[in-house]
Amino acid sequence: MNRRTHAWIAVRAAALLEEKGSAASLVDEVLKPHVRRAAIGSWIPDMTDAKRSGSMLPENHVLKMKPFGSARYAVDKDDTVANLGPGRSLTGLLRADQTLPPGWWETPFLGEVRRPGQHIANRAMALSTMLADLLMMSSSELIPDEADFIPDMPPEACTSSQQAAVYFFMLSHFLADACQPCHCDARDLSDYGAGLHKEIEQHWGKRLGTSLERKLADAGSTPDELFDAAREADAPLGLVFGDVPAVGANDLWQEVINICRGSFALASIMVPVGSYPYGGNGRARFEDLFRGRESELEGLDAVILHDAVVTVASAWQDGWAHAWRE
Repeated sequence: MNRRTHAWIAVRAAALLEEKGSAASLVDEVLKPHVRRAAIGSWIPDMTDAKRSGSMLPENHVLKMKPFGSARYAVDKDDTVANLGPGRSLTGLLRADQTLPPGWWETPFLGEVRRPGQHIANRAMALSTMLADLLMMSSSELIPDEADFIPDMPPEACTSSQQAAVYFFMLSHFLADACQPCHCDARDLSDYGAGLHKEIEQHWGKRLGTSLERKLADAGSTPDELFDAAREADAPLGLVFGDVPAVGANDLWQEVINICRGSFALASIMVPVGSYPYGGNGRARFEDLFRGRESELEGLDAVILHDAVVTVASAWQDGWAHAWRE
């Protein structure tokens, strides 16, 4: 996802929580009051200087799947769609798909991890855990039952609502990346400089337009105006949002693993395995790949962007509940 798309996903997720009445105090006290200034968190992890901290190395933004020799890494279609749950558009798409080659779901695939502990599920889990600690170290501004150690902390050391908002938006970055099929596909064609990856992200940016981006840059924009600007993309993209689902198995790490697995299956539908086999070299140009598939592309856009918003909203809702607020 590029900067424009990451910002839209995060702001739209906050607006979705407001619409559904989910984690109301999180929206009212943290996300919405600071949305214009905290939205920077949604794309900070992609900035060069951020690579020197917890966002370091591209491996923290991906979990790329490739064939593996052990049958224990095969996850069939029924288990995959069950793990994704009913709240995601990808669930229905995978359940109905008939385009993957025979035997695909019986093939074992494993996420490529170049360095231990450095992949997108670990990064999401780390940020979520840190957020719980930051909220605990806040004053009664955020936590109604103040922790017993707060009176011994200098006020400037306590977490402010704006600080918390920035970290919620940072968490959104990695959750959105898990929904990007190219972040979960180990084929060369999914590398950022190989054509498809960068070009499809530019395509999403064009479809989203500049309305929200311009309002985020305007110091006079109100939170309501920003939420409304994010909602403007719903109709053109064909997005309809239901209730915000709970995090599967109450475990964000496992949830992101499941999402990456589903995103890899979507990558294998989006870029046909027969034409671009695993282990093969080569580029897949966006325009060549989707020429004559424009209607299908619109459907894929809707699935990916819908699920990115829902995934962020779900994780935020869950993280706030674990801070003993709702």
